[in-house]
Amino acid sequence: MPLAHRHVARERELAFPFRRYQIQRVWRGETPQANKGRFREFYQCDIDIIGREKLSYLAEAEIPSVIYSVFREMAIGEFRIRINNRKVLKGLLQHFSVAEDKSPAVLRILDKVEKERADSVRAQLEKEGVTKDGLYALVAAKRSTADTLRVLAEFPACEAGLKELSAIAHAIRQFGVPDDAFAIDLGVVRGLDYYTGTIYETTLTSAPELGSICSGGRYDDLASYFTDTRLPGVGISIGLTRLFSRLLEAKLLRPLEDTPATVLVTTMDARYLEKYLKIASQLRSARINTEVYLEQAKIDKQLQYANRKEFRIALIAGETEISSGQIQVKNLMTRQATTVPEADVVKAVQQALGKKEG
Repeated sequence: MPLAHRHVARERELAFPFRRYQIQRVWRGETPQANKGRFREFYQCDIDIIGREKLSYLAEAEIPSVIYSVFREMAIGEFRIRINNRKVLKGLLQHFSVAEDKSPAVLRILDKVEKERADSVRAQLEKEGVTKDGLYALVAAKRSTADTLRVLAEFPACEAGLKELSAIAHAIRQFGVPDDAFAIDLGVVRGLDYYTGTIYETTLTSAPELGSICSGGRYDDLASYFTDTRLPGVGISIGLTRLFSRLLEAKLLRPLEDTPATVLVTTMDARYLEKYLKIASQLRSARINTEVYLEQAKIDKQLQYANRKEFRIALIAGETEISSGQIQVKNLMTRQATTVPEADVVKAVQQALGKKEG
């Protein structure tokens, strides 16, 4: 794990709790599956909070609040941060008499509940000695957070995990994450052995077929190979390459425009260059990306340039417009043009671009 290698050796220099955010290139030792968004080499965004000897459960609640802020800022549509607890899963395995040496394999199988057909998962569980259907049905069922907590209350072996889940759900709300953005879900299993408490997976409401777009959880012993100090932590990762490849495929994101600017200020008369530059400055102050055509050329050539670079708006003002205090605003997509007072040009461009004023 990059976090353990990179920072544990410096543990005496760090202030704990240590918060770490990183975007880095990583590699996976398996056959690439590009159609499933799985690549041998990809970029990953990591968020971790590490404590020394102890780490508050509130850190496990803060992680979803960060993810909520990130994905809301990205405006990728509705999403759900799904949480579970490995102590709950351990309690369920005990209740259904799964032998301890079989637990890792059974958890890896249960992690496939949403990825493979029900009959396939059941058959794999039977091979591990889980012959009754109760465990599968419990994990596969979809419930509200409140219903899940009520169901878990019926299993004494889940008491420790249930207590943690309840406290963390309450704290997540305190961090400002609304109920429709997160849920306790027993279908979140995370088959990796090093998770010890809360585990996370996040899915898009409108595109559940994309699977988890970020995942992680609580770990208490990842650094034990590098130090004798106990460094419990909680972290979550966004597989950036996978996320964007699938979002583009699902048409939930669009590529950036070919031109970094959206408005071209044409220059019909060199005598008014100062006026053209002033208009461009006003547009840029309104956060509208603007370019000024600085070469001497006929208006037809300037508009050809604008179309080739896929500008959306061209501003045109010659002697006639300048003398009357007017600017022509031409929508290059609809080919329609309107003439507005120079004082209203920023507002007119904002309306043409569908941008809010200010």
